[in-house]
Amino acid sequence: MKPTPRATIVCVDDEQVVLASLRRQLREFAPEHRIEVATSGADAVALMERLRAEGRAIALLVSDQMMPGMQGDELLAHAAAAHPSTYQVMLTGQASADAVGRAVNNGRLFRFLSKPWSAEDLRVTVRQALEAFVRDAELARRAEALERAHRRSLDFVPHEYIRILGRDRLEDVERGDAIAMRLSVFFADVRGFTTLIESMSPAESFDFMNRYFEATEPAIRAHGGFVDHYAGDGTMAIFPTGADAAVRAAIDFARAVDALNARRAVEGAAALEIGIGVHTGDVLVGVCGGERKLQCGVIGDAVNVAARIEGLTSRYGVRVLVSDDTRAMLTPDAHEVPPSFRELDRVRAKGKREPITIHEVLDALPEARRAPRQETRADFDAGLAAMRQGDAPTALGAFARVVSRDPSDRAAHLHLDACHDLLRGRGSADGVTTLHEKSF
Repeated sequence: MKPTPRATIVCVDDEQVVLASLRRQLREFAPEHRIEVATSGADAVALMERLRAEGRAIALLVSDQMMPGMQGDELLAHAAAAHPSTYQVMLTGQASADAVGRAVNNGRLFRFLSKPWSAEDLRVTVRQALEAFVRDAELARRAEALERAHRRSLDFVPHEYIRILGRDRLEDVERGDAIAMRLSVFFADVRGFTTLIESMSPAESFDFMNRYFEATEPAIRAHGGFVDHYAGDGTMAIFPTGADAAVRAAIDFARAVDALNARRAVEGAAALEIGIGVHTGDVLVGVCGGERKLQCGVIGDAVNVAARIEGLTSRYGVRVLVSDDTRAMLTPDAHEVPPSFRELDRVRAKGKREPITIHEVLDALPEARRAPRQETRADFDAGLAAMRQGDAPTALGAFARVVSRDPSDRAAHLHLDACHDLLRGRGSADGVTTLHEKSF
């Protein structure tokens, strides 16, 4: 096995004649290695530290035992702690059994040779130690390469899934592994994405999306969530820690987009509008796929509901919507300042019997948009209550007051239209909005 070129051999002895003999023979046995010498243990420590600072690998330390000051076994023990990959050979003529034992126990002793040594013994010992050093270095390199590959694989398969499934590494996961649990599912989407990128080149599109994901993903991870996958401009994230984390992440995600928009404004680029939907429910977390393609993921109606709620953000002109199930799971003590919500509507999806109540998270809005919605919330709530009691005139008056004070409130406009429909004998009298769009 060919040794690593220019690795260093350090020789330590207080007798110059011994050092000269060692250097001469080592240059013959290992001409491809650099030979350094020291006349004391303290000098050897300083020499090895300098070599490490210069980035030079120390393959072998050959040391006498009986030296003034630091003895050989002490030097080997110190070197083993500071340079654990370096092999060691002790030269001993008068060393006690205790000294040799300490060198074995505390150092990294490959072999000891008695003085005067045989040239052949030295040659065999040195070559074997150097070959062992090279093997160790190659094994370490391969182990590091495997570890890098493992870490890189976790950029594609979230390691959180591996932990949820009770496994230690990706290779331990098998198709069919699954566990039922309750968690919060988070969907985010950039509105008008197709129009936004149609004038970009493919490279510009990738750069745009990478900047967007780089800006927003920290909000998810900061609250214990992780990204399940990206789909174009869409982000699906999972929060095993529950509803509080998902809602706080949605707020921070929206604020991250505001910060990104500020930078885009300086560049003369248009502001991004986003929609986020969060739902909490029971899912199955597991591994599924075919013979050549597997993926970790979540399966369950909760995933579909979260995606549909995100789809409603555009209809109602809001940033963040959460389900009633998510809001019910919030704990007041989990937030220094509890999030501010506005109940928005009760929606019956196409093909569904039971309606779902959706809530807008007002904290996700910029202050200029948040303030008027907080100011009109009492009228908005009164309008919802009147609609559910079938009192269309009262509801109409409440929503009209909201619209007059906040013309940008699309949800209030939709409810106002629904009131007019009720007064004309159309629409639902139970205060539930039945949607016929296929997207929900």
